[in-house]
Amino acid sequence: MFWSQIPFFRLLIPFLAGVFIAIYSDSFLPHSEIVLICLLAFVLLLSTVKVLLKSYANNYIFGFFLNLSLLAGGYHLTILNTEKLDEKHYTKFLDADARYFYAKVNQPYLEKDKSLKLVMQVLGVKQNDQWITTKGKAMFYFEKTEEARKIKYGDCIVFRTHFKEVPFPQNPSEFNYKRFLSFHNITRQAYVKSGEWKFTGTNMGNSVLRTSYSLRDHLLSILHRNNISGDEFAVGSALILGYEDQLDQDIISAYASSGALHVRSVSGLHVGIIYIVFNFLFLFLDKFNRGKIIKAALLLLIVWFYATLTGLSPSVLRAATMFSFIIIANGFNYYTNIFNTLAVSCFVLLLVDPYMIMEAGFQLSYLAVLG
Repeated sequence: MFWSQIPFFRLLIPFLAGVFIAIYSDSFLPHSEIVLICLLAFVLLLSTVKVLLKSYANNYIFGFFLNLSLLAGGYHLTILNTEKLDEKHYTKFLDADARYFYAKVNQPYLEKDKSLKLVMQVLGVKQNDQWITTKGKAMFYFEKTEEARKIKYGDCIVFRTHFKEVPFPQNPSEFNYKRFLSFHNITRQAYVKSGEWKFTGTNMGNSVLRTSYSLRDHLLSILHRNNISGDEFAVGSALILGYEDQLDQDIISAYASSGALHVRSVSGLHVGIIYIVFNFLFLFLDKFNRGKIIKAALLLLIVWFYATLTGLSPSVLRAATMFSFIIIANGFNYYTNIFNTLAVSCFVLLLVDPYMIMEAGFQLSYLAVLG
């Protein structure tokens, strides 16, 4: 009885199996899209030809092929999101003549001791005096200068550099940074010196993300203007906005020792508080005709506005997506099973990026709520 109340949870299991098979496979099945199309066509045939499903035993045939289709779907979707398999991936054009590159900044830089660390999408490679359109992300370390600090999300940059493969761990049981980056489709890294790059004057960033980062920067500047700096600024910006770039290792260790490390990460706890507070404030709308729908619309706007303020970090996206399904269900008086809601939100996020499942934060968030 309980199992029948969580259909999406049951559908999520084979889909996840397909994702994991693709991630951990050393070789990839060619023409996986043909296999997926054939399976989907057969499932559609089984669902329309009722004669095949008259007996209880034949329901297992439909269930078997439906689960097989979901497994194949998860596998193929992961392959599509594995950038290094693309024929236009920039690594396929790295030869002795390829020294100039054109790239777009994927996210705001992270300031290190001697450099600015940022991820960029390599859009072009100059080879034999011709620009070739490419795809794929890489990790870059820009020499720290005042000019480099002006780099913003979405900026397009032309530069000269040499790419290197991310090294394997050198010590036993060491954190596998190479593998971690591969889950984010990053296989190469490069150092860009001052004077070997320049702005193109073009910004190709997503308008929503650009607005999100601008809002966050504006709020951070308000903290600075009110003379909040040092450790107070680092902790405050992390607690309120999820901005953790200024946290040093001593602060992180102190929070870890006290057992409150999770508090510094804006995630489900913060979004939950926002939801509970405003849901209580809008209770009066339940008394009006269509009031629940209006309340749901307002709650969705507030939850996603807060998610935007925090820079749309993965942890906030997970929480905002899950609460969105809860809000919509409550607005239309639908019964919501928390396991089904979790499965739907997980399914939606993995459709956008199946590699999210390899993030520790993603795994722990869902396991914590399930627990």
